Amino acid sequence: MGEGSLGWAGLIFLALDIWPWLLAGGLLLLLGARLAGGPLGAVLALGALPLLAPVAMVGGLVASEEWSSFQQRRHDESVTTILSEAAVVDGVALPAGARITWEDPARRRVLGVRFPAPDDPPRAANRPAPVPVLGLPGVMSLYRQGADRWQADLDEPATVGGWPCGRRVLLDAAGRLRGCELARAVAWQGWTLTEGAEVALEPRGGAFLEVTAPAGAMVAPHGIGPLPGRQGFARDGALLEARYGREAPLRVPGGPALWGDVRFRHDPATQGALPGRDRRPLAAEGGDPEDPASDGWRSGLRAVPWPPAP
Repeated sequence: MGEGSLGWAGLIFLALDIWPWLLAGGLLLLLGARLAGGPLGAVLALGALPLLAPVAMVGGLVASEEWSSFQQRRHDESVTTILSEAAVVDGVALPAGARITWEDPARRRVLGVRFPAPDDPPRAANRPAPVPVLGLPGVMSLYRQGADRWQADLDEPATVGGWPCGRRVLLDAAGRLRGCELARAVAWQGWTLTEGAEVALEPRGGAFLEVTAPAGAMVAPHGIGPLPGRQGFARDGALLEARYGREAPLRVPGGPALWGDVRFRHDPATQGALPGRDRRPLAAEGGDPEDPASDGWRSGLRAVPWPPAP
């Protein structure tokens, strides 16, 4: 059956849609002809046909619902593959039984993978079984996130790449951790990252680690104070950037306020000589909260020298 053609299935459902009308009309014609003894009775009987409209409407609605369900089942089948044996798909080694959902019927790109439990049909229908995938022992499902990222849902929190992660982690195709929500508080390069904070490793923008946490959960030294909630750090823990709102900007000690993606510049000579958290910035760059033309990112930026230690 070509795409766009009605086909036998369409004809069947069309018949289901209109059969109440056909049946009602035929019965009334026969009844009228028999009772009135001629075509006049049949014509009079047809006048009662509109009374059966609700029956026909209900039949049409049922047929329409069945048709939609049929189309959805056909689509699901066209974008689903269940592996009969282990295979490497989109660069990821998957076990037999993995249920793959493709982006489209051409099956060129994987959207997600679930791992049904073959020995427990009720559980397989409602909850996947944990299997080892991408170096993790208990993966319940995978979902594509961008061109080379996978979100893995785990059966329980796990330590991944040295980080205590919750049940949802972001990995690359090689199984390296790219981000997760912390299952417990952790100390890193002199900072305390709170439970529930989201960490992203090597995000775009040059930072080694990006942390998203409640505003004020992290406090920076050298007069910077409580951090706004989303901040990026160098590998040694030096604060590189933080995102401040226009209504709650960074107040440079003895200087102006900055907002937006505020970037901190450090003396390269202090790299390795001091713990990253203790490195005092030389300057900060951000938007002017009083300038309507400043977007805090690209336009209306200004660099402000950071005051030296007293």
